[in-house]
Amino acid sequence: MYLHKMLKSILFLALITLLTACGNANDSTKSNTNQGASTTETPESATKIIKTQRGDLEMPRDPKRIVTDGYLPELLVLGVKPIGSTQWDLENKVIKDQIDGIETTGERSLETIVQLKPDLIITWVSDEAILQQYEKIAPTLAIPYSSTGDIYETIRLLGDALDKKDEAEKWIKQLDHTAEEARAQLTNIIKPDDTFALMAFL
Repeated sequence: MYLHKMLKSILFLALITLLTACGNANDSTKSNTNQGASTTETPESATKIIKTQRGDLEMPRDPKRIVTDGYLPELLVLGVKPIGSTQWDLENKVIKDQIDGIETTGERSLETIVQLKPDLIITWVSDEAILQQYEKIAPTLAIPYSSTGDIYETIRLLGDALDKKDEAEKWIKQLDHTAEEARAQLTNIIKPDDTFALMAFL
């Protein structure tokens, strides 16, 4: 009887020891698993989704090959140099010293745009037929001409889309400074009741 109780106690202790060991092993496994999960980093997506007047647009987070149709000067002031632009934009004398290396797309030559292999197209056209053609080539950010209130809104929209917010605000601040200087120079030339017109001859 005594031997029977002894054996029973030994078996009981062995069972407890075994269960304890298994429990520690499981805890260790869980601990290691949790540690692995906490240190695993998900790579940042190569694309992002922005809201536009035409709905959500999935575009490259860091576009490298931009073709623009209408916003070349605005992109340049943000420090973004596209690989292609319309000939009309490239003939802008104000930016002639900044366009080296930018290919002409003529008057929206789809064939030329395809050859440039853009990863993003930025345009000011609103014609759906043209936009649909662009979208077959690359993600297309459309900011239709005169759809924004002023140059401030346009620059900020482009700055937001291209992660150039700081550059946009810096340029806007410089624009305000330049405008203030111009107003000061005109104070003694133009009277408050005077009217005038600005005209361009092409």
